[in-house]
Amino acid sequence: MTKFAVRFLTCLLQVSSASASERAISITMDDLPVAPGSVRSLEEAQEITRNILSTFQEYRVPAIGFVNENRLEVDGVVDPARVALLEQWLQAGLELGNHGYAHLDLHRVDVATWEQDIVKGARVLDPLLARHGKTPRFFRHPFLHTGKSVAIRDRTSAFMKDHGYRVAPVTIDNQEWMFGFAYAQASTDADKKRIAEAYLRYMKSVVEFYEEQARAIVGEEIPQILLVHAYALNGDSLGELLGWLRGRDYRFIPLEEALQHPAYASEDQYTGPAGITWLHRWAITRNMPKSIFAGEPEAPDWIKHDDRSISKPLAALDRRLSRRHPFHPNRAFPGFRSGRSFGQSRLGHSRWSNRELQPVGSNLGKPRLLCDDAIILAGWPHSRSTR
Repeated sequence: MTKFAVRFLTCLLQVSSASASERAISITMDDLPVAPGSVRSLEEAQEITRNILSTFQEYRVPAIGFVNENRLEVDGVVDPARVALLEQWLQAGLELGNHGYAHLDLHRVDVATWEQDIVKGARVLDPLLARHGKTPRFFRHPFLHTGKSVAIRDRTSAFMKDHGYRVAPVTIDNQEWMFGFAYAQASTDADKKRIAEAYLRYMKSVVEFYEEQARAIVGEEIPQILLVHAYALNGDSLGELLGWLRGRDYRFIPLEEALQHPAYASEDQYTGPAGITWLHRWAITRNMPKSIFAGEPEAPDWIKHDDRSISKPLAALDRRLSRRHPFHPNRAFPGFRSGRSFGQSRLGHSRWSNRELQPVGSNLGKPRLLCDDAIILAGWPHSRSTR
């Protein structure tokens, strides 16, 4: 082997090693103080918050949580005990951002109503931040819906800037919420264990997928931004995922630091109907081939409410969803009534290979949930039991 070849291989190894050692990720958590459908009492919400914050402290994660202020209310009145949950985040040295008062979907309400919801979502948050010497800096779009036209995007971007907000993007999008909701509904330790194990396998595959997506779309690995929610599942299992990330040479960084990477200044012209990762927005803007999106991991079918594979309490989740979620596929929703896979709305092609709706089980005869957009399209349930 020539000296040149040796030097060349040495350089490649050094570049590979540097790439791995310089991995970074920002952990962002939506739907504070706790995610909808995840608790039945204030005591449960307090336990979830303690567990999540303890995990962040153990792994030294400078996380940011995004708040829906309607989750601070009981019968329309702000509950100090729920505000205290946010106070704990700030006391732990973490950051809070605005996620809208009622998690309104920009694609389903007029822009003025949506903007008013953002202002309303800062009535408690802004004074709370001020008491800790902080100012509101970041906004996370509900459903990652950023506008279905250039005009709407331009108007809302100007609104954000005028109110001092920077948009909090996501690069590692996922179906974590499915696992979180299922975990909250599980009534046996065996079901919870199975869900948690499947969740960790799934999330690891998602991280690996988006590492490859960054290399394919940006040309290098970038500081990733992970989206998760304030579920009991993460209070119990997020630590294992964080440990795995650390083992992959990730360091945990604030959102602000992640956004300093030049990739986050990339042009984004996406105005499609789906809430998708910013990596894919950049790819669409650059007219990259659709084949680049292939292979995105999905939650297993039994997490998607297939009662043939799980215990009866968890199988009943689909029936509960049909009563509690106004846009569950059992309700009048055109995307499902037409018999078309809802997945076709994402990225202009089907992530689910054009599958038609299928019954959950022989005894139910109900359409099966195929993707995350379906359940959350119109917003989370806001019954008193889920605040």
